[in-house]
This record gives sequence, C-alpha cells and structure tokens, in this order.
Amino acid sequence: WQFYFTYIQQTVIGYGINATNGIIFAPLRTALYFDPSRAMIALKLTVSLALPLWVFVFYADARRNPAVLLAWLMVGIGLVQYVLLSESGEFHVAANFNWGLRTAALLLFGVSLLLVLRDALAALQIRRPTPRLIGAGALLLLHVVGGMYLYYGYASRMIPTLP
Repeated sequence: WQFYFTYIQQTVIGYGINATNGIIFAPLRTALYFDPSRAMIALKLTVSLALPLWVFVFYADARRNPAVLLAWLMVGIGLVQYVLLSESGEFHVAANFNWGLRTAALLLFGVSLLLVLRDALAALQIRRPTPRLIGAGALLLLHVVGGMYLYYGYASRMIPTLP
C-alpha cells in the first residue's frame, strides 16, 4: 500500500498520466548527487556501520541473534534500494530511497549496541574489559565524536551566531 500511495497514486493521479515522476533504475544516481565521490560514499557507509561490523565479527552471539540478523537483512535491502533505484522528474533529489537504509542502519546500530552494553556489564562484574569490548568502545567513541563534529558543522552553517 505504501508503494501504491507514494509512487503510483501520486504520479498517475496526482500529476497525470504523462507525468515524468516515477521510479527508475539508476545505479548511484541519488548517492552521487549528494556526494560526487564513489570512494567517499563507500567510506561513509563503512564508517557508519563500523560498530555493527565489529560486533558481527567479534561477538559470536551476534551471528546467532535473530534481531541482529534481521537488522543486517534490512540494511542490505535498504542499501540495494538506495544504490540501484532513484526517482525521476522533480523528485530526483528527494532521496526517498535513502530512508530505508538510514532506518535499518539505526536499528542495526541499536541492537549491536545492546550486545556491547551486555558485554560491558559482564566486564564490570569481572572487573576486566575484554579486547573486543575495548575495540567496540573505541568505535563508539569515534562514532559519537564524528557525529558531534558533523552536527556542529551543520548547526554552524544554519545558525549564524555559532563560530
């Protein structure tokens, strides 16, 4: 239903049968509009998924956890949509196929973080952090610092009183 009301109905009924709006197969079209470098797109994706990748590799229970596996499946589907599909016409830059990937990545980050927190609680009981917990903590710290840097950069462009 969402597909119908978002794309079919708004295109055919809302804009007429001759409307140029629709879904097209256009690999990386939307991604390259926002970031002209394929290497930067790959780097941003890798960095944003660094903690979940770490958890998947170094936490054996993550590879058996249904929530983690489902979240990775959702990230895969969202990535395929974002990379391969685009909207044509005036909605080209709306990047609506980006939302599936973003939402799935957030969910994956959350379920991965729960596993790290469970590991941290266990490390507190034995009073000794494991190397995998130290690595996860370092990646989490880098993620938070990078996010603060990006948000500060965005806010300083939008709010003229910030330095």
